Amino acid sequence: MNKAGIIILCCAAIAARAGELLQNIVPVKQQEQTVVIRPHANLRQVTIPRLNAPDLNGGHAGWENAYRNDKFTIIHERAETKAKGRQAAGEWEIYMPETLKPSQPTEIYLGYDDRYLYLKAICHENMMERISMVDYQERDDAVYGNDSIDIVLAANRNDIKHYQLVVNGFGSRLDTVNQLINGKLRTDASWNPEYKVYPVLGKDSWQVTMAIPFAELGLTAKDGSFFDLNICRNEIPYRELSSWGPVQRTFHEKDRMVRAWLGHTGTAAATLDTIEYLPPKIGRNDLKVKVTNQSGKPFAGQLELKIKGPEGAAGSTRPAAAETTMDMTFAKPGKYTVETVLTAGEQVIDSSAFLADLAPPLLVTLSSHEIFASTTSVSGTLKTNIANLKDYDAIFTLGKQTFTLPLESDRYTFALDTGEITGKSQLTVELRKRGTGEITAKVSLELNKNSDPFDE
Repeated sequence: MNKAGIIILCCAAIAARAGELLQNIVPVKQQEQTVVIRPHANLRQVTIPRLNAPDLNGGHAGWENAYRNDKFTIIHERAETKAKGRQAAGEWEIYMPETLKPSQPTEIYLGYDDRYLYLKAICHENMMERISMVDYQERDDAVYGNDSIDIVLAANRNDIKHYQLVVNGFGSRLDTVNQLINGKLRTDASWNPEYKVYPVLGKDSWQVTMAIPFAELGLTAKDGSFFDLNICRNEIPYRELSSWGPVQRTFHEKDRMVRAWLGHTGTAAATLDTIEYLPPKIGRNDLKVKVTNQSGKPFAGQLELKIKGPEGAAGSTRPAAAETTMDMTFAKPGKYTVETVLTAGEQVIDSSAFLADLAPPLLVTLSSHEIFASTTSVSGTLKTNIANLKDYDAIFTLGKQTFTLPLESDRYTFALDTGEITGKSQLTVELRKRGTGEITAKVSLELNKNSDPFDE
C-alpha cells in the first residue's frame, strides 16, 4: 500500500475588515496524495501437498513429498546496513547478495491433511552452545527474544487481521492476533489457539515440528483453496533475522507473505488490481476499484463494498467492471473497516480490506483561554474533516459578534478579536451546510477575561 502524504502550504491571508471577530485568516492548503492498494503486489505462490501421518518427533517419515524450501533472506534493511558498512561510498550494492544470505541456514517443510497444517523448521546453527532459549512456564512470554521460529499467517494477506505464532526449541510459545492501524502494530495476546509443537535440540541444529488445526485459524482445508503465510527465524548468536518471504523491515509485512495453495493452484476468473482513495472524510468519499479479467471471456461478477463502524454495518453492490467508482460514506468519527469483495456467482474470488480512522468533522483550538483585560486577540486554528468542504461555512459567534467563513481549505489559522468581551464568554463555531442550513458539527470553547494584575 502507498500511504497518503500531506504537504502543507500556507497561502495568502483572507482580508477582514477592522473590528470583525476574525482577523488575519490564513488558509493552510493540504495536498493530499491518493492511497493506492495493490492486493497482488509482490505475490509469490507455492503449492503444498497432502501428507499422510507425517512423523512429528523429529523423523523424516511421511515428509518425503512435503513442500521444501531453504531460501531464507536477511531482513533487507539490515542487509543494506551491513553492505554499506563494507563500502560506505560507491557500489555497496555489490555486497547485497552476500549480506542478504544468512550464515545459518533454515529449512522448512510444509504439508496438510483435512485437519492440520504441518510445518517443520530445521534451524542449522554452528554455535549451538551460544543459542538463547528459555523454557518459559507462562504462555505468551517474550519468546521472540530467543532463538525462535516466527510464523505469520492470514486467511488472506489483504485482510485486516493476521496471526502470529512464535515458538522456540523448548516448545515455549507466543500467539497473537494483530492489526496494523495507521502503520502501528496492535497486538492481542488473549488469543490462545490449541496446536501441537514438537521441539528437538541437536548437536548442530534445532528444530520444531508443528501441527496447526486449520479450524484455529478460521480456515477449511479444501483442495484448491489458499491461505497466506511467512515463516521467519530469530537467530541470536549471529543476530540474524531472516525470512522465507523476503521482508524490508519487519516480519509483519503482510504484502511479503507467500500464498500457499492446498493440493493445486487455483485460478480466479478475475482479480482486484488496484483500490484507490483519498484520505477518508466524514460524508461521501469515492473508492475507485480496478479489476483484471484473467479468463479471456466476458466476466459477469459483482463488487461488494462492506463498511463496519461505530453505527454498525453498511454496504453496496455494483456490477464488476474494469474500473468502478463506489460510494464510501462515513456518518461520524471513529474506526471503520472497509472491505472490497469481488464475487462470481455465490463465490468470493478476491477481497481486500483496510482500516480508516475518521477524525471529528470540526476541531477548533485557541492559544489561550485565560486572557487579561489588555489582551485584544488570541490566535487560533480551525481544522475540518468533511467531504465536499466547499458546500460549508464555519460560523463563529462570540457574544454579540458573528463571523461567517466560507470554507475553501481544510485548515485555517486566525486571530480572534477579544476586545469586546468581559468576564466569562462562550465562543461557538458551527459547521453549517449552505442552502439547507443544516448544522453538521458544533464546537464550544470558554474564554475568561481577567483583570490585569498590574492595573491599579
